[in-house]
Amino acid sequence: FYESTPGLQFLHCIRFDTCVEGGESIMLDAYPVVEEMKKHFPKQFNTLATLPVPFVRINYSVKKPIDYTYEKTIIVTNRAGEVVGMNWCPQVQGPIKFSNEKELEDFFEAYHLLAKLFDNSKLKLHHRLQPGDALTFNNRRFLHSRNAFKQNGGIRHLQGVYASLDDFRSRFITLWKQLGKQELDTPRLMFNCSPG
Repeated sequence: FYESTPGLQFLHCIRFDTCVEGGESIMLDAYPVVEEMKKHFPKQFNTLATLPVPFVRINYSVKKPIDYTYEKTIIVTNRAGEVVGMNWCPQVQGPIKFSNEKELEDFFEAYHLLAKLFDNSKLKLHHRLQPGDALTFNNRRFLHSRNAFKQNGGIRHLQGVYASLDDFRSRFITLWKQLGKQELDTPRLMFNCSPG
């Protein structure tokens, strides 16, 4: 729902009492799943990479009201057709208005297929964070959620914050070069962008 989706997300586990059942973090690198979709279901891949849909977050009942509405494709590609970003946040996807019924049918066919591929992926990682742990990930590449949990009188408190991937990437590359490191493919692999 942001014009520029934050690139890095940090989740800091402040408290996770032992009596809390469930609540494990679930992580999935979306790129391999989407690349499989591209290989085996190119039509559906292309639909999600070309048809923009609205992402909406509106709330006027809070102290600082918000009104975010942006249209984006679910799969973001560069000119070479490589996947460089994901916009997957079903809970803030707004009403879809396509120009014809065929586009709508194609979109939902592709959308449900991708959801199924994500749900059935064997690449999902499940991890119970411990107090003091910090989980950091590329927010445009990794999907994250959690298992349901029962508090049982305890507390599960994770504090999240976002940071600019551009700033992090720039700092990483400048330090890399200042340390006299050889040119490597690391920045492209880490940030899914061309090396500086």
